[in-house]
Amino acid sequence: MQKLAFCLLIILMLAACGRSHPPEYIPAPPEPEAHVYTEEARINDTPLLLIPSHDDYVVTLEVDPEARTIYGISQIEFTNRSGEELEEIVLRVFLNALEAEKEPHMEIEYASLNHETLEFRLDSTVLTLDLPEPILPDVTVSLLLQYSAYVPEMRHFMGGNEAGMWMGMLLPLIAVHDNNGWNTDPLYTVGGASVMRDTSNFQVAVTTPMRYIVVGTGLRTEETIDDTDTKITRFSADMVRDFAFAILSPYYERVSTTTASGTEVKFLFYSEVVAQRAEEILEWARDAMEYFEYRVGTYPFGQLSIVETDMAFTSIPLSQVVFTDTVHLRHSNFMQLTASIGSQWFSVVAGNNPIREPWLDTGLSRFITTSMFHPDDFSEHMRQEHYALSERTDIFIYQGMNYYMSRGDFITAQGRKPMLMLYALMRRVGEETFWEIIRQYYQEFSFRIATVEDFISISEEVHGRSLQEFFDTWMLYGTTPRLR
Repeated sequence: MQKLAFCLLIILMLAACGRSHPPEYIPAPPEPEAHVYTEEARINDTPLLLIPSHDDYVVTLEVDPEARTIYGISQIEFTNRSGEELEEIVLRVFLNALEAEKEPHMEIEYASLNHETLEFRLDSTVLTLDLPEPILPDVTVSLLLQYSAYVPEMRHFMGGNEAGMWMGMLLPLIAVHDNNGWNTDPLYTVGGASVMRDTSNFQVAVTTPMRYIVVGTGLRTEETIDDTDTKITRFSADMVRDFAFAILSPYYERVSTTTASGTEVKFLFYSEVVAQRAEEILEWARDAMEYFEYRVGTYPFGQLSIVETDMAFTSIPLSQVVFTDTVHLRHSNFMQLTASIGSQWFSVVAGNNPIREPWLDTGLSRFITTSMFHPDDFSEHMRQEHYALSERTDIFIYQGMNYYMSRGDFITAQGRKPMLMLYALMRRVGEETFWEIIRQYYQEFSFRIATVEDFISISEEVHGRSLQEFFDTWMLYGTTPRLR
């Protein structure tokens, strides 16, 4: 009865506002759970040094996989943590970054603030909510959005084929607000799905036909709608940077295993060629999870889902989910998959600004992945990498993602050269000190957004000496310094 009353309340409210009505077939959002975090809060029995406050999303989605349509309502409890008055709220609509012929794939149909209708502007991926009066610092407000979307057969971090649909960052998300204001950087194709995101809590209910498999970010439960051929799959995810999910046909199979620390690793696949390697892929994913835990720190969530897709990218990391391409799974040695698993540590948990300082994710993940792949000849491999870049004078680590026109140039400057810089740092401070730097960085900036200066500061603190000249030499010049 409470859910029914809630649905009626929303419908009446929208009717009174004179704007479009929410579709009656959208189920009522689940009741939000209370989230109270302190410095001693724990996830998956993992102690954390500092837990920042989070916005809360309560979302209902109805998905028609055959029509490839999605209808949704998002309720967002947003707190102004900017330290200043906000005259507008900006959200990102990343599905529209992939629009074809300038036609947006997601339309916003209604928006309200504390039950009052809002005017809004949607410019490609930037949704601006015009506020009737400023929101004061530390004040919490309730937002409601109604939207509809069409997901075509794209080969990106959102898209699909005859076997299913996969959606990374489909939900409208509040943009990050920092000293530069609202961050509205475009989505650069060289970086895959790399955008700066705050951590938030999500309660999501996805309604689909019964025969489809639904996987996504967070803990998952299912319930059947009586006397219908539909079901509701519910997800609960705390302190994640996005909500990713996939709607998969019965063609998909699943294998799973558990890491030594108790994390469930699931691999879902549909093609016969990948099925032949399914157990090998799963075993490698488990080993990669355990290696990153050993080198960096505990993975704070209880599960990770790896989903075979049809993408132009080899692998895309999202919160507790990795979408990976069929060709990569069929032919590769899983190095890119391992790096995407590593991004769970250096993008999902310890965040950064991947547009302005992408090496904090790409370089760190690549370095640790390479150390896993070359346990016996790591130093020799680094010398070979150094030789390959030694004649180049145009590789600048300090440059942001907007500088690069090709994926290859981006990986060279933000993956390969930073990997060599980290190797040089390890040689300078010693292996034991180096891995302590990595662990301290991860622990201190879990569920926060770090900067390069933060990484340098922790490096100097652990090492006990200044390293500014070292980092300047590697980052500010286009040449690759000698390995000492």
